[in-house]
Amino acid sequence: MKKDPGDNRSGMKRIQTNIGMYRLNQGADGFRLDAAMYIYEEIIKNVAWWDEFKQNLIQFNPDTYLIGQVWDHPI
Repeated sequence: MKKDPGDNRSGMKRIQTNIGMYRLNQGADGFRLDAAMYIYEEIIKNVAWWDEFKQNLIQFNPDTYLIGQVWDHPI
C-alpha cells in the first residue's frame, strides 16, 4: 500500500500485525474486525489495509480466520 503524505498509519499497521501474531501464538484462531471501514476514508484503501493484515497473519498461521462486518447504509 502506498503511504499517504503525512500518514502515520504504517507504524500502526506494524503494531496491529505484531499484536495479531502475538495473539495467534497465544492460541487465538482469528479475529473479528470491528470498524473495518474506518481506517481510511476511501474504501479501496480499507480493503488494501485489511488484505495486507490478512496476508501477514496467514504467513504466520495459514489457518487464521478473520471476519469483518461493514454497514455503510441503513437497512
